[in-house]
Amino acid sequence: MSNSTRLNLLDTAWLFTESRATPNHVGGLLQFRLPADASKDYLREMMAEFRNHREFAAPWNRRLKIPFNMNPMPSWIEDEDIDLEYHVRHTALPWPGGERELGELVGRLQSAPLDLTRPPWECTIIEGLSDDRFALFVKMHHSLIDGVSGMKLMERA
Repeated sequence: MSNSTRLNLLDTAWLFTESRATPNHVGGLLQFRLPADASKDYLREMMAEFRNHREFAAPWNRRLKIPFNMNPMPSWIEDEDIDLEYHVRHTALPWPGGERELGELVGRLQSAPLDLTRPPWECTIIEGLSDDRFALFVKMHHSLIDGVSGMKLMERA
């Protein structure tokens, strides 16, 4: 990506039609089983590994630049200083967490708007699920990615 890439009209519309009542982001929930030999610190170690990562490719390194000049079209710019303490989060359900508790937590996470002054994505590692499971909830703004592209991105990741 060059220094900046203008958003197309559809992606710009996702920004301008967003409100507190109708946030325009997509989310995906993935559930996993802990490895049989997982240590008690397995998820803490995974969290540290995620937060230590320093090389980012699109779309993870894109941040919005909304100009205040004659052309109101926003652009994507590369963010060289991504705050992984903000973007990668860790939470836990009261053990043993079931589908209802997980659904309530994901509902709260999904209902909160993204901070559009940062790259518009968040990732939450969720522990405390029954049967040695944990989950990963990823949320991205619809102007950054659509649902089909998002699923393909998650498959590659």
